[in-house]
Amino acid sequence: MKLRFIAAWYDLWVGAYYNRKTSTLYLLPVPRLGIAITFKRPSPNKCVSCGRKRHEHGGDSGLLCPVRQVPFTPRCHASS
Repeated sequence: MKLRFIAAWYDLWVGAYYNRKTSTLYLLPVPRLGIAITFKRPSPNKCVSCGRKRHEHGGDSGLLCPVRQVPFTPRCHASS
């Protein structure tokens, strides 16, 4: 998680906004001044089932997870 203060003369709003593409939460308690919180995104190279890295599964997405015997599924595609 990364926290930074922002001052943008063009942002004349109060509230919160979450940018899913960059995993950043913008909080502006007063117009033009706020905080940006960037969250760490999950690695697309880890298996959802066991957490091992792709190369530990042999690098092929069709291989079975040695722990749970299910196909390797990257975290970024687990919800779809």
